[in-house]
Amino acid sequence: MKTVFVQTNSIMALGIAASLMAIKQPCIFWNPQTKSFFDMVDELKPDVIVVTQEHLANDSQLALAMKNFDEAKKIVCLETAIKTQWSQISLDCADVLCDWTLIEPAANVAQFSHGKRVEGYDSDVFYFSDQPASPVIMKVLANCANKYKLKIVGPHSLPLIQFLGQADLSTVCDFMVSTKVAIDYRDRHIMDYRFNDILSIPAESLDAIELDKCINSSQYRTKRMKLHQSVKDKTYFHNIAKIFPELSTIALEKIKSINNE
Repeated sequence: MKTVFVQTNSIMALGIAASLMAIKQPCIFWNPQTKSFFDMVDELKPDVIVVTQEHLANDSQLALAMKNFDEAKKIVCLETAIKTQWSQISLDCADVLCDWTLIEPAANVAQFSHGKRVEGYDSDVFYFSDQPASPVIMKVLANCANKYKLKIVGPHSLPLIQFLGQADLSTVCDFMVSTKVAIDYRDRHIMDYRFNDILSIPAESLDAIELDKCINSSQYRTKRMKLHQSVKDKTYFHNIAKIFPELSTIALEKIKSINNE
């Protein structure tokens, strides 16, 4: 099954793509700005096309093209938000063409799992910089740098000496599990941290007193972690089983093998 994703930074789409590739299903990301919809279809001949609500809301031409296309076996729209402020043409097209699929937050265990504690990777606070720096995150990280042992890795460089550079995902996972507290931004990795039993705190609502308690008391961290429900059955492999029934068996077998490793 060949799946084409419309180019996106959606953490959900990226998680589904990574999980599909982990079970040997080819995935390709297509940029509508560089190749037309029909050229893409003619060249790649996808079985499935995956879009997000944002694509359909913001690109009426894409919605129209998809509405008039009937060669794909399935067009899936990842429903991540309420359909508000859409143009009427996008709404009309979306209701006709899509299998609407509500995607719940999930752990991307295909990429973020089985980290191990490594000497030298330990930190009080860790941040994975997979997004361009924002004023909110820079303020939080600057404050942490002044008080705690902070380590940052990721594809986006940050103007702090605690930024250690890019790292492969296996190394990122090692940094994750070697920290006391992870800072998350816009809940991008909240489920990944929970799957790996790592306490994460959202940058947008970070409380300095609460952070200090979490860093300085292992008992308090454990107490905070116990407030969260298990996410072992909330992974993108489980979402794949929901979206693509024909892949259900192989997807669930894959997550079972990961949990047993």
